[in-house]
Amino acid sequence: MTSQASSESNINTMTTNTPLFVHPQHQLISIKLTNSNYRLWMKQTYSAIVGCGLESFIAEDSLPSSRFISSNSADPPTLNPDFATWARQGQLLMSWLLSSLS
Repeated sequence: MTSQASSESNINTMTTNTPLFVHPQHQLISIKLTNSNYRLWMKQTYSAIVGCGLESFIAEDSLPSSRFISSNSADPPTLNPDFATWARQGQLLMSWLLSSLS
């Protein structure tokens, strides 16, 4: 029971802290890319990417957040939480794309 409560707490935290949270078990791209369905696959994939606010990952002029935050050169750099979020979102997007290939 504790494990379930902890899991639900983590999901609630992610939901609150992320503008649009998509549970990892949700399948946003329902068709597999084949030689004959590129246009349909692309429309569905693009819609899912934009709908989840991840279009910056496919935009040519988009750059990731800085990996570290450093306020003073004498201080050790601190991991940027925006970078950590960006990296997780990128991995989730990669997973969606790979799972949609035939």
